[in-house]
Amino acid sequence: MNVSPTKGCTASRCRRLFALSALTLFIFCSAPFTAQATHRTQSTTLSKKVPYRQEIEHAARLHGVDPTLMAALVKVESGFNPKAKSPGGARGLTQLQPRTASRMGVRNIHDPQENLKGGARYLAKCMAMFNNEEVALMAYNRGPGAVKKMKGAHAKAKSSAFVRKVKNAQRGYQKTAQVATSIVAINDPPSKQKG
Repeated sequence: MNVSPTKGCTASRCRRLFALSALTLFIFCSAPFTAQATHRTQSTTLSKKVPYRQEIEHAARLHGVDPTLMAALVKVESGFNPKAKSPGGARGLTQLQPRTASRMGVRNIHDPQENLKGGARYLAKCMAMFNNEEVALMAYNRGPGAVKKMKGAHAKAKSSAFVRKVKNAQRGYQKTAQVATSIVAINDPPSKQKG
């Protein structure tokens, strides 16, 4: 007597059903499952020859700014002089105006750490506002309000002497910087079981 399988039931379907059943059984009978993901991070370390290297790196990382860009900005703005003062009243390593410094949470504009944190925060705000590094640099230099009113801001940023100087200095710092990539495993904590 020859019994044919029911319509639609094939060997491959039976194997799939068996595999799913086995997997389900494994999940319910095994220890709590913990998901694992990986997160890739890059950290840039400036050359030891860069003045205020550690403070620049800390301020840049705190506000999500590339340390080589931050170092370049400081070099062009003040030449790494924490007591620098422009004819227009900008002060410190990142040449913040007193009102801007106050808005960025800087209490002592001549303190290198505070000034760098304020400058990095201001640059990060400009980048978030304009979503373009060159335009953000021009906004840092001229003020975001002036750049918002400007027609063809991207083209003007590319031709800006300030932006060109910062980008050239950044390329120099990028050549001497060390970039380390690390992969961090992130585990979901196992759920608490009631005993």
